[in-house]
Amino acid sequence: MMGSRRRWVVLILAAACGETPALGTDATSTSTGEVASTNASMTSTATIPGPASTISSTATGDESSDDAPASDFIMSPDGEPHRPFPCDLFEQDCARGEKCMPWANDGGPVFNATRCVPVAPNPAGVGEPCTVEDYGASGIDDCDIGSMCWDLDSDGEGGCVQICGGTARAPECPPDHQCVQNGAATLVLCRALCDPLTDDCGAGVCVPMGDGFVCWGTAAPPGATHGTTCTFTNECPAGTLCVDPDVHTECASNIGCCSTVCNLSGVEDPCPDLDAGQVCTPWFPPGQAPSGYDDLGVCALPR
Repeated sequence: MMGSRRRWVVLILAAACGETPALGTDATSTSTGEVASTNASMTSTATIPGPASTISSTATGDESSDDAPASDFIMSPDGEPHRPFPCDLFEQDCARGEKCMPWANDGGPVFNATRCVPVAPNPAGVGEPCTVEDYGASGIDDCDIGSMCWDLDSDGEGGCVQICGGTARAPECPPDHQCVQNGAATLVLCRALCDPLTDDCGAGVCVPMGDGFVCWGTAAPPGATHGTTCTFTNECPAGTLCVDPDVHTECASNIGCCSTVCNLSGVEDPCPDLDAGQVCTPWFPPGQAPSGYDDLGVCALPR
């Protein structure tokens, strides 16, 4: 749930529709929640049909407590053993003309390894359309070095997003972005910071991550609204957050339900009109809201 904040947010990111590979299993999460993925399969950053794993997120320049990835041998689809981490995503240490990419070395949807792949001729840049070859978590796309194709649709088409630079302990991303990574550092992506009150993620949703919020692909079902049940943080539509069921008068789930965000400085409280027992309640404990989130509240039963 919300850990040091309020035990509101569900700790899983669901997989959005389309084919977004997963972060990888056995990942650790230091975030306020997990997201469903939009690539292949990742309970934290990508999933094609189901949940994958938990992700940890570190703000740009912050230290991460993740240990270096293990170097155990893993069997590849052809039965031959190989090391799962022949290259480093942060350092991009492959040969000239190649790039280090996350992939699923078992042919599945979970990013569990890295490998060097050729950089496509005339590669697409960050923010440009892209395509993935073979399968969602193959690690083969037409994005330039230091980026990968993400938020895939059913045709394997998406947009290039930046892979984190720096190191696992001190990741680097552009201003107003945060590095989101799984515990084994087999998936490390720069995601734009956002404000749940302004709904500034375009077609995506603003989900809790670390001490703030980042834009993520939506996995919200059609018609999802205040009170809709949720298992993953990105299963709620824009303008709502996945919270503990006990902050609703009624919630048809023992995991979580979507609840509307509200402005603590607003003239009127919108919450009683949505749930007679709810009031606009601070998302963060008093005095602990990061800069820019002082007015962030969510509809909840008083505690």
